[in-house]
Amino acid sequence: MNFYLQIKMIVLSVLFFLFITYFVKKKKLQIKHSLLWYLTSLVLIVIAVFPDILQWFSFLLGIIDITNAIFLIVIGFLLLIVFLNNVTISKHHQTITLLVQEISILKSEKEGKNNDLCAVDNPVDNACDGADSLED
Repeated sequence: MNFYLQIKMIVLSVLFFLFITYFVKKKKLQIKHSLLWYLTSLVLIVIAVFPDILQWFSFLLGIIDITNAIFLIVIGFLLLIVFLNNVTISKHHQTITLLVQEISILKSEKEGKNNDLCAVDNPVDNACDGADSLED
C-alpha cells in the first residue's frame, strides 16, 4: 500500500472515531450501540497503520486475493449489525406490547370506575352517558 493512501486511511478512520464520539456526546447514539462502531474504527486504524495484517488474515483463511478477504470481513460485519439490530427490535417489540397491555388495563379500570360513579350518583338519570366522551 502506498504511503499517501495509508495516511488517507488513518485520517479517515480517526475522523470516523471522532464522528462516533460526537454522536455519543450529543446523546444521539447510546454507548452500548456505539461499542461496535468504536471497535470498527479502531480496526480500520490498525489496518491502516499495519496493512500487512490483511495479507496475514487472508493467508490464514486460505483466501488468495486480499480484496476477497476484505469483502468477507465487511459481509461479516454487516451480518453482525443486522443481527444486533434484530435483537434490539425484538426487545422493543416486547416492551411496546407490554405497555399497550398496561394502558388497556388502566383505561378499562378507569372506565369501570366512571361507570360505577355514574350509577351511584344518578341511578335514574342518564347524565353520565356523555362523560366518557368528554374525558377522552
